[in-house]
Amino acid sequence: MAENDHGGLWGAQERARKAASVHASKVRERAKRSLPVAAARERSAARHDRHAETLEAHGAKRAAAAERRDAQLDRDAADAERER
Repeated sequence: MAENDHGGLWGAQERARKAASVHASKVRERAKRSLPVAAARERSAARHDRHAETLEAHGAKRAAAAERRDAQLDRDAADAERER
């Protein structure tokens, strides 16, 4: 009878060890999968930042061009006024 009790205890310990091993394996796999996802998120955020900077620069160029057009229109209007 003592052998059966010992075998039962050993079996429970073995099942617990295997369960812990399976859990650790799942945690490792989840970590491996999360690294590329985190890297992709970082790349995406960097791409969004660059795009925002591009839009900002483009907006500044458009604003400068609009100011130049307005100034030219003012000069043209002043020239036309003088010619009258």
